Amino acid sequence: MSRINKDVAALLRSPFEVRFPDDDNIRELHVLLPGPDDSLYEGGLWIVRVELPTQYPYHSPSVGFLTKIYHPNIEESSGSICLDVINQTWTPMYTLVNIFETFIPQLLRYPNVSDPLNAAASRMYNKNMDDYTKKVIEYVTDFADVEAVKKKFIGDDKSDVDEETAEEKNDDTVIEEYNSNFEDESDIEREAIMAIKKRKDSIAAVADDDASNNDNNTDIDDSDDLGGSDDDDDDDDL
Repeated sequence: MSRINKDVAALLRSPFEVRFPDDDNIRELHVLLPGPDDSLYEGGLWIVRVELPTQYPYHSPSVGFLTKIYHPNIEESSGSICLDVINQTWTPMYTLVNIFETFIPQLLRYPNVSDPLNAAASRMYNKNMDDYTKKVIEYVTDFADVEAVKKKFIGDDKSDVDEETAEEKNDDTVIEEYNSNFEDESDIEREAIMAIKKRKDSIAAVADDDASNNDNNTDIDDSDDLGGSDDDDDDDDL
């Protein structure tokens, strides 16, 4: 389990948001994946499922989209991905972070239409790029809206829930899961917990600094106003 723990901890330290749908299973993850810049998918957000086999990293993870996406190499109904680096040429050198930082973004930018899982998307890509572009953007608009996907990701259907509070609960849930499930395991899991806590503390510290700076600026402005008033009074006395 040590390599699984290490890679999961590294993914938790990355910019990607991660959840564990099963409290007792660290090998199943849901990850938020933003559409890569300079691609048709830019501006969208997808939930990607990852299942790690017990033989990981010697066997590749199972990876698929839970959010609908239109792409020649992604099966529309199941979300399965046709990607050689995951399905065929995977090596233990690769990590979960590689999948989300490099492998999937590259696939979204550069489809392999010669080996499709979505044959209709592949045909459209080859025959009419304008229609293909419209279809991809239509799916991004209909299924990959950032706010809607985030709400689904945190598992809260209440429209009036404050997003920041919900995200904080998400982190607390992860911490609780690690605490309850891995008390007697190695310190790798603790490292993941501290990574989440550190990120939350950093955000809070930045907010406190901003508030402090605003207060200082207000004090300076007040002092200037008071100084100006004294000068005006002196002029009146003269």
